[in-house]
Amino acid sequence: MAGYALDDILAQLRASTPGTFDHVNLASLICGSEGTLALIERAQVQLVPAPKRTELLLASFSDVDEACDALVHLVATNPAAVELIDANVIQAAKGQGGFATILDKVPSDGALVYLEYHDQITEPAEDLLHQRGIKFHKPADPTEAKMFWRLRKEGLGLIGKPSAGKMPIAGFEDCAIPLEQYAIFRRAFARRLQQEQREAVWYAHASVGLLHVRPRFDLREEAEQERWSSLAQDLTQLVIEHGGTVSGEHGDGRIRAKMVHEMLGQKIVEALRKIKLLFDPEERLNPGNIVEPRPALVPLRIDGRHQPVTEPEVTTFWHWPEGLATATGSCNGNGLCRKETGGAMCPSWRATREERHATRGRGNALREAIVAPSEPNFSDPDLLKTLDLCLSCKACRHECPANFDVSKFKSEVLAQHHQQRGTPLRAMLFGSIRPLARIGSRLYRWFNPIQNLTLTRYFANHWLGLAPGRPLPSFSKSLFRRWKRDGSSTNPCVILMADCFSCFYDSDLGLASIQILEAFGYQVVLKDVGCCGRTNISVGRLGAARKDIERTAPALEELRKQHSAVGIVALEPSCGSAIQEDWKELKTDVPTSTTEALAANTANLESFLLKRWEQHPRRPEFTTDQRPLMVHTHCHAKHEGPVAAELLQKIGFLATAVDSGCCGLAGSFGYRAESDDISRAVAEQSLGSHLRAHPDALVVAHGTSCRHQVKDVFGREVISPTELLARSLA
Repeated sequence: MAGYALDDILAQLRASTPGTFDHVNLASLICGSEGTLALIERAQVQLVPAPKRTELLLASFSDVDEACDALVHLVATNPAAVELIDANVIQAAKGQGGFATILDKVPSDGALVYLEYHDQITEPAEDLLHQRGIKFHKPADPTEAKMFWRLRKEGLGLIGKPSAGKMPIAGFEDCAIPLEQYAIFRRAFARRLQQEQREAVWYAHASVGLLHVRPRFDLREEAEQERWSSLAQDLTQLVIEHGGTVSGEHGDGRIRAKMVHEMLGQKIVEALRKIKLLFDPEERLNPGNIVEPRPALVPLRIDGRHQPVTEPEVTTFWHWPEGLATATGSCNGNGLCRKETGGAMCPSWRATREERHATRGRGNALREAIVAPSEPNFSDPDLLKTLDLCLSCKACRHECPANFDVSKFKSEVLAQHHQQRGTPLRAMLFGSIRPLARIGSRLYRWFNPIQNLTLTRYFANHWLGLAPGRPLPSFSKSLFRRWKRDGSSTNPCVILMADCFSCFYDSDLGLASIQILEAFGYQVVLKDVGCCGRTNISVGRLGAARKDIERTAPALEELRKQHSAVGIVALEPSCGSAIQEDWKELKTDVPTSTTEALAANTANLESFLLKRWEQHPRRPEFTTDQRPLMVHTHCHAKHEGPVAAELLQKIGFLATAVDSGCCGLAGSFGYRAESDDISRAVAEQSLGSHLRAHPDALVVAHGTSCRHQVKDVFGREVISPTELLARSLA
């Protein structure tokens, strides 16, 4: 598969009646010509019936060579698809949302071969794998299989992050080799890469002998360009020696055209030129593709005089291991943030369909403001506008293949901007929720009637820019005043990290969590150790967040050690993620050993109960009804998988986890007048179709914002999984 389909046309000419072209179909020539011969106005395509049933097996190997050795035998089982990924992709996936959970089920992480079968039983294939001593995993259900295929689909982006300035580069990724030569060729190419100590990523459509390999290069350097060209020549010779093609799937294009010419030889290349001139005598259509190639690296628009990124002389609030400016370049432009369904990334793009409001667009804006000028401009109006609609859902941190955490960049930019221009009153109030809520909780009988009065809301809306249609959450009597531990239990201890909302707004939720933990046999320790800092982080008050953490982390760690706690349980997922992630990355005076220990021992309540299922001192009985439950997972917990739904299913509920995105409220985001419309649009895009598809279901959501959004926007009954469990205790 290279050049034009001369073999097809020759076969048609030979089959035609002498003197005619009655068996010639030029579609064979046009297809695969990469736009060099003609423009297609209309095409008739033949469809293949979709399979009625698919089964997936995942064969695991210690390395890619072992996997390649087994391919001939695996293909003999007649699978519909055979895909291979290497350890680079697997290890990168373990740091991504949802993938770590499914990869724990795979016996080995050296290499993984996907075997998909359509409308046939897999027992013969399973027998073969057993006979050859190949370990494998069979997904438990279609949802798990779908996650494995998502991993394969997104795997290329997962390994796209630069390492020491070098990125996996395409160009060698399209060679196809006869299966009987496949393993031999792979080893020969690997040896060539080892000669110059070149790392590479391997993956494949292995059933048809297609092998994708992406060695790491820094093509901004002239010496690296020369090494790339040398390796391209060597690869071409290896492909020829093993009876393959350098262009097996993605086409010749500009970058492989010269390699194709060397592989085909002068006589066939001349025939390609003649065909090109017959169709396009003025050579207007995609010049440089397939015939008359320019040097392969010319289209990259690099001149070999790379200037390294200069880090600005700025004292940052976050730790940026390679520097802030360098970090802005970690977005590799893969564009997964522009997907319309699945996962949560990126809610603002889904609502607006504007590139500037996607993760990639924000990455470009950050580079323009921080890297391009001689001095970074953190107060650039365009940059602030581009970051403004980021909901800080952190989906990009876990779902973006490059882990480009826009919420982290946004808070850094806002903190620098506030340092230069001052902090707005609204940001100070939103960031200071805990001390304000503590006051409101003490005076809740007076504050609740007052805060939604017409006059009160008029001033709040005009002075603070609050959305008029948003009811403010009501205060409750403080959880610390409602519950006191008797201290007599000798059961294993759990520390309850009660957030601002379950302490001062919805203390019923806090009491329900204590009831559940005690029912599972734990002694609950509840103490007001302080704030996690999430509200200050979200509005860019990173100096205040640092003080929060420096007060709270030592007190929480002392409490953990004092009680030999088996875990720290967070009720609000965004507070849990602050301890698990942000405390380790924000610059504070707290020892790394402390933040690491706290992160390792902190879990959301549902995750704590599910992952320790076999270790609980006791497991209580629950009374479950048959009402269906629709479970929406908080953005900051999505990377753990549908934990709440799995816990409810294990207990006996009819729970369904929906693949919803961000609810759109996102803490204070949806309370701002200027983002109220976007907040509601995000909710409709993310949750609307799921709610309509489950009209009789009770909505379950463990995020405070999520529950308020479901109630405010859709008027649906919604409950936290914690309260549902507490109500269902037998």
